[in-house]
Amino acid sequence: MSQLITELKSEHKLLLETLETVKNLGITTKAGREKVHEIENLLLSHLEKEDSRLYPELTAHAENHIDLKEKLELFAQDMAMVSGMAIDFFEKYKNIENADVEFAKELGALIAALKTRINKEEAFLYAEYEKINL
Repeated sequence: MSQLITELKSEHKLLLETLETVKNLGITTKAGREKVHEIENLLLSHLEKEDSRLYPELTAHAENHIDLKEKLELFAQDMAMVSGMAIDFFEKYKNIENADVEFAKELGALIAALKTRINKEEAFLYAEYEKINL
């Protein structure tokens, strides 16, 4: 497995573990709020790494592979939705002191969306990247 894919998978694992920690701590605790900021930073750093190192190579390869190009376009649309959801969540709960049922529901939805996205990335995009880099 390439170094990049190893790093990205490790970041996925850390991101999901940290989300679960927030869920367990709760946003009403100082530690929970700090973890929300940590998740936001982790996610932004991870996305920047994918944008600068993963997607350019896949996009270049897709120029000669129409099926890959179509799948990358679908992934981009999906990522825009998940990113928008995450940004809205972080903005809404960045400075909140008292959370409620709505927070729990939105956190659960964010975790589910990220898990789905991560599974798709690891199953398809990362596998495609590895094929290119053999």
